[in-house]
Amino acid sequence: MFLSMAKEMSDIGYICKGICNLSTLPTRYYKSGELVRFYSVREFAADPFTPFEKEVLGGKQKTKLFATADFFYYGILVHGEYIIVIGPVSTLKQEKQKFHDLAFALELPPNKVAGFVESMDSLMPYPLPTFSQMLCLMNYALNGNKLTIDEISGTLQKQDEISKMFAEEDATAYEYPDFDDMSEHNTFAYERTMLEFVRLGDIASLKTMFAETAPGRGGKVARETIRQQKNTFIIAATLVSRAAIEGGLSVNEAFSISDAYIQKCELLSSNVDLMSLSYHMVMDYAQKVERICGFDDSDHILADVKNYIRSHLADAIKITEVASSLCISRSYLSERFKEITGNTISDFIVDEKIGEAKRLLKYTDKSILFIGNYLGFSSQSHFQRVFKERTSKTPNDFRRECK
Repeated sequence: MFLSMAKEMSDIGYICKGICNLSTLPTRYYKSGELVRFYSVREFAADPFTPFEKEVLGGKQKTKLFATADFFYYGILVHGEYIIVIGPVSTLKQEKQKFHDLAFALELPPNKVAGFVESMDSLMPYPLPTFSQMLCLMNYALNGNKLTIDEISGTLQKQDEISKMFAEEDATAYEYPDFDDMSEHNTFAYERTMLEFVRLGDIASLKTMFAETAPGRGGKVARETIRQQKNTFIIAATLVSRAAIEGGLSVNEAFSISDAYIQKCELLSSNVDLMSLSYHMVMDYAQKVERICGFDDSDHILADVKNYIRSHLADAIKITEVASSLCISRSYLSERFKEITGNTISDFIVDEKIGEAKRLLKYTDKSILFIGNYLGFSSQSHFQRVFKERTSKTPNDFRRECK
């Protein structure tokens, strides 16, 4: 291969720059675990890969596809002591709020956030098979070995293996349970309750259920433990997506989310990670339904308002922008909102921001100044004053009590 005679940084740098220019994706390379160079056709205030460096670069390396919890993908190409990382890639157009969340994790100063979000938003979605195929070709060019998409991503099963399995086994060889003894299928009541909570968007009940109730044992759907759990996950994704649709989530959004979670599931190889992803998926669907069903569903404008605000918590939200996004006048929106909820949109925006602030104060170690800036408050004193007005506590007192 063209690197067999020369393994200098200049060669790796030339390759990385070429990948970046051709794919328009951020590309960086490491030597012995240390970042050497970052290439991008867009200006990034910080490398979006930074929060995942420790997880990805630690331990034994191999060429692979790495997926984050928010469905961003990175291609990892290993060549000797060099590691090339391409991405992020997303298969779907992501909400800007996710980019704000990433900026928050990177602790970007307020004056850098807008540019970072714009750069992330400009990244073109890539079909996962296309991105995996590119990794296969690059791996062959670098290392001379031919990998399949399945070996890169783990998302496809080989048809010859499936055919062989059915040729060797008869369907009658599987043991069917005695339905007088449902010990192997005692999850029905648990699943029914969980799906009802998702349909209603009942977050609090779901959290209590997961904390206090065991799901029981499901039926056997695979011989290998990890395949059993993945199959169970796929079944759960199907059921939960339908429950969310019944709760008011759009069919396209519900199915797109399901597809993304299943792709993520197939990349995992740890039972613990699969369990964590399953919990995350159920809560994600329930939260989306809760956002839709938080008001009287007789007026769908209100659901749209709530979704818009939840998706722009990091912005200084203006009512005119909300109205414009719904193609209605500001006055009509304000009157209709007040008529049905009894509250103004401005009060609701503040309540949502303070709710998010409470979550961040409780579950992160970010500074109060940083959280206030992230949520679009004009100053730390403004954030402190509004927080105390809504909770009767200062952010410091609230955090101290939580800990």
